Amino acid sequence: APSAGGSSVARVAIGAAAHGLANAPRAIDVQAIIAVSIGVVLLYSAGMMLNDAIDAPADRRERPTRPIPSGRGSRPGAFVAGAMLLLAGLSAMRVAGERPFHGALALVGAIVLYDLIHQRSRLAVIIMGLYGGNSKPKIAVD
Repeated sequence: APSAGGSSVARVAIGAAAHGLANAPRAIDVQAIIAVSIGVVLLYSAGMMLNDAIDAPADRRERPTRPIPSGRGSRPGAFVAGAMLLLAGLSAMRVAGERPFHGALALVGAIVLYDLIHQRSRLAVIIMGLYGGNSKPKIAVD
């Protein structure tokens, strides 16, 4: 999982560089790049936390060594932490600007929908594609 967060930050940096090259001589907004990078990592972490909370009943049967079934974490705590991470991620994206914030809202929808349906529906693969595809909201200067 840490590698996924790192690759998300790398994608933000590459996108920022490409944006800067395409829109020269406009300056790259370093604050927006940092805010989007932090926001992406927070939203990704929220998705993992909520996934663990939602999957806890199945994990008790199939993967009892996972944190919640093994007693190393609590399901309510994971829901609260996931919600707080979503809010923190959205807040970071809001600092970055209106466009990154709107992209993050779409990402939050994809995260929550994926976490809710991934064990019951083959459509979850499509949702996961949206999840990965939206994890780099545009950082163009508003």
